[in-house]
Amino acid sequence: KDQVYLHAIPASEASGPTYARGLLSADLYKNYKEKKLHPQDFCLSTDSHMDFEPHWDAQIIQTWFLAKNEYAVLSTYVDAVESLGKDNPKKPHEVPLLCMVTFTNSVRVTATKCFRNLPRPKLTPIFGAGLAFSKCHAELKVPVDPHTPGIFDGEEFNRAARYFTHGYDIYAPHRVYVLHNYHDSQSNPKAHTWHGKGSTDSSKRLNTLIDLDRRPAHAKKLQYSEESLRLKKSRYGLGDRRSIDQLIEFSGIDLRRSQNSGRNRCGNLEWVSYIEHPKGMNYIPEFDEKEDPLDAYDPTSVWYDKASGGGVAEVAISKSAEARKKTIKDVERKAKVSPEGRAGSIGGGLLFPPIRQRSTVVDAKAATSGGRKLPEVLATRHVKLPGIPMPVQFSAAMMVIVLLLVAVVLPCRHNLDKRVGEGKRKN
Repeated sequence: KDQVYLHAIPASEASGPTYARGLLSADLYKNYKEKKLHPQDFCLSTDSHMDFEPHWDAQIIQTWFLAKNEYAVLSTYVDAVESLGKDNPKKPHEVPLLCMVTFTNSVRVTATKCFRNLPRPKLTPIFGAGLAFSKCHAELKVPVDPHTPGIFDGEEFNRAARYFTHGYDIYAPHRVYVLHNYHDSQSNPKAHTWHGKGSTDSSKRLNTLIDLDRRPAHAKKLQYSEESLRLKKSRYGLGDRRSIDQLIEFSGIDLRRSQNSGRNRCGNLEWVSYIEHPKGMNYIPEFDEKEDPLDAYDPTSVWYDKASGGGVAEVAISKSAEARKKTIKDVERKAKVSPEGRAGSIGGGLLFPPIRQRSTVVDAKAATSGGRKLPEVLATRHVKLPGIPMPVQFSAAMMVIVLLLVAVVLPCRHNLDKRVGEGKRKN
């Protein structure tokens, strides 16, 4: 019971799902600061009125590992509880894929495609708030914004945008072990009494964050006000690993013109590379009481501005100038910034396209794999050779191959000539 937290809120005072989920995000952060929660723990976020398949916890962890991505977030619209323990033989293992939106006063998930019998989770651009499963560092870095009462449209795509810009990737799980009681929840007359409370200001806040309907004048670069820029960099703002421009290209959703650009992104997607934060996957940034960032931006950040000491001059922070200079100097010395913008090995995260990852077999019932402890197996990853240009590496590899061929082929050729000579002498 000491692990159960209750927030009793009268229906008349309810302010919608983001306010409620924001309370849970605050609980998680409090437990993290008290060292009761570790970023490498797993976190599950769901709607209320849910039910679970037997052994759902081991199964969903196994599903997460199949994504082979430390920054994976499993998310979809789940099936109804009437399907508990059943699988339609005409639609085996069918799971909705969130990939299409419509524009209301914000961005709303409007339709889904469905896939069946996939062998592993599938990359998708859109997040569904009814189910989210990930490592807890995702929930700690991308907490739900509690300052958006009365919101329904826009909360899911905004969370997707924040996840994406923080370096996280949304995957539709190929199997779902959590189900929703849609009938009872939607037939409750008090279920939506919160709808619309303060939603005008909330929509403005969410739309400002993702540049919704913000066309740059005469194709010039967008100019942000100090207030909007401060929001984007705040605790509940965007991440600094990927940009909104990359999100628009990846999702096929032209936010600044409030329209879908060409085909939807329901098919196979190309993973968007980035550079992991130098402090690694478990780094949780700190913010002050005004929700402004306390840490200077490192050179790999999309917000980094060397002239302003790491790009934090636009927001007032309590950190001293000398400490900020030292932080930037340390980061510049340690960070390995790739000029091509490719994923690096900074911080040790799994940053290569999941399909190219080295296979990792995880047995939920076994603590070891291949004679090694499980944490060592999970830490296995690709590492680039630092400081050696690719042409030099390629030339060195070719020389090794040639030497091996000489070492193998010449002795074989010598033995063949010897046998031919002996045959001639016998004849």
